[in-house]
Amino acid sequence: MPTTLRGRVLREDPCTDPEYKNLWGYSDVQDDSRVAHFTSGGPNNGPFRRLTVLDGDNPRGYGERCELTYNNICDGLASEDNWYAPFWIYFPDTRAITEWDCRLPVDFPINATTWQVLAQMKQGAPGDVGLGPQIGLQALHGKLVADAHHDPHAQDGVPFAEFNVPLGEWFHLRWDVIYSNDPSEGSIQLTIDGQPAPAIKPPNGTLKTQPTDVSCGEGSKKPYSMKAGDPEPSVLRLGIYHDENLPGTHVDLANIRISEA
Repeated sequence: MPTTLRGRVLREDPCTDPEYKNLWGYSDVQDDSRVAHFTSGGPNNGPFRRLTVLDGDNPRGYGERCELTYNNICDGLASEDNWYAPFWIYFPDTRAITEWDCRLPVDFPINATTWQVLAQMKQGAPGDVGLGPQIGLQALHGKLVADAHHDPHAQDGVPFAEFNVPLGEWFHLRWDVIYSNDPSEGSIQLTIDGQPAPAIKPPNGTLKTQPTDVSCGEGSKKPYSMKAGDPEPSVLRLGIYHDENLPGTHVDLANIRISEA
């Protein structure tokens, strides 16, 4: 694995806790058996989590997936005492390094020709969570494909980087992102196994623009409100979310970390 100089660690999941909800909250998984914990076999023989989606899995009725995190920004971050919260929230006008190790099985359907999402930096409730993620990562046409929203009214993002990755082997992803709905400020650079793609500034920014006034409900632990036109915070979502016509599969995750740039 490549060595990266890092700033202060803001949040991490070293995958040592068997109970994923203590860091990720209630997630979009069919049941807890779909998130397996292994104490060895990860990078440097460390621990990892395996997320499995089976044909017909459809938690909460939003499609076939096994994807970690609770998509709501009103109650801070997930903990042992707070499962109604996400792993991480990307607030406006911040910069963060998001990285993790990933392994796809040797029979992973990487040659898919339809949508197959592995990661999202997805706009969080109570904001407008419609359309695709502002920043996403898919496995398509034999490659990993990173995309960003260019049109606030479009469902899909526009690809900006492609990577070849080995099936059955661990690889490392590193996202350096400035979060803003201002296209002159928001930027993304993705590096996989030490190979960087060119940095981009998406014309629609790196955070979605909230279309209406919204706020968290009464009793929220970390109340947050937005006016129409404000940037909308995103949350990190990891796992598998794919077209139901694709076969069931799994993804392995390890060493998930958010740090200062």
